[in-house]
Amino acid sequence: MKIYFKKKQYFRLIRRIFYYLLPIILLYFIFQRIDFIELKSNLLKTNLFLLFLSVSLGPLTTAIGCVRWYVLLTQYHGKKPGFWYLLRNYWIGMVLGYFTPGSLGWDGYRVIVSGRVYGRHAFNVIIILAEKMIAFITCASIIVLLSPFLPNLSSPTIRRIISVFSVALGLVIFFVLFLNFFLRSSIFTSLLSRFESFFSKRIGPLYVRLKLGQTGFTPYFSIKALMKPFTQADALFYGFALSTAIPVLGAVSAHFFFLTVGYHLPIIVNLFVSPLLMFIFLLPISFGSLGIREGSYILIYGLFGVPAEVALLVSFYTLFGILLNNALGALILLASAKKDKDLIKSSAKEAKSN
Repeated sequence: MKIYFKKKQYFRLIRRIFYYLLPIILLYFIFQRIDFIELKSNLLKTNLFLLFLSVSLGPLTTAIGCVRWYVLLTQYHGKKPGFWYLLRNYWIGMVLGYFTPGSLGWDGYRVIVSGRVYGRHAFNVIIILAEKMIAFITCASIIVLLSPFLPNLSSPTIRRIISVFSVALGLVIFFVLFLNFFLRSSIFTSLLSRFESFFSKRIGPLYVRLKLGQTGFTPYFSIKALMKPFTQADALFYGFALSTAIPVLGAVSAHFFFLTVGYHLPIIVNLFVSPLLMFIFLLPISFGSLGIREGSYILIYGLFGVPAEVALLVSFYTLFGILLNNALGALILLASAKKDKDLIKSSAKEAKSN
């Protein structure tokens, strides 16, 4: 048993070292192939007004993401939470979870925050999973539907990307339709309940580790609850409309970033690349997606003829926009901490006076 735990600790240590070293290694190889004179030339072309316009779309995207969360929480719990409370904590969670693998810390924080309003932490995890499923279907649909209109469709790499997402999208849609159809069957529902019970027991220790439950706690996990957004027309419309707005705004922002450095790229390319990059940045393999972001911009935009120096500069500007948006979240965090501190002090004074 001791040997097992030691191996586990070594594996975690190696994974952590890899997680922090990978960005350095990737950036080293990226800078090896960059022409710094050309990079400087593109930097000097920067249009500050367009740069500001691109960066300003970041907070709007964050607000739309919060509205989607708000809609799902209202649908699942049947009671509206305070929107400003959610928005404040959505931004704070974004800051706290940005450097965690796959932004899992952000999702974990949201589970805790919504749990303060509704309780039922396990149910709030299902809401996050439903949100991810809707986002996946939306982004994959954008990639597949736009593919016939791309300017470089003959590229084998682009064709491979489209094929992968077409298959994945087809499987997810089949899974949703299959479950919605068979959930009407009592026999299938009984079998599904056994699976849910088995799965709930297995993820119980994870909840204990995240301090969402005590030892021996069995969380609530329901496939039927997960399918809820796909069974109501209004929830389905709002969920997909808001999930579509996020990558579309990302594409518009990227379009302005390219115009910022004087490079004209068809908007349809950014509409195709934006959801694709969202998938890549969810991979928990790099500290804050550093290195992965820069390499992805160079490789993917390179498929459409964008010079590496231009793609790298746009990736830097995108990172600049993300950091500014996170800085806004950090200010909200500091203001909230000060407010909570003042509240605690005033409460202590009242207690003493009484």
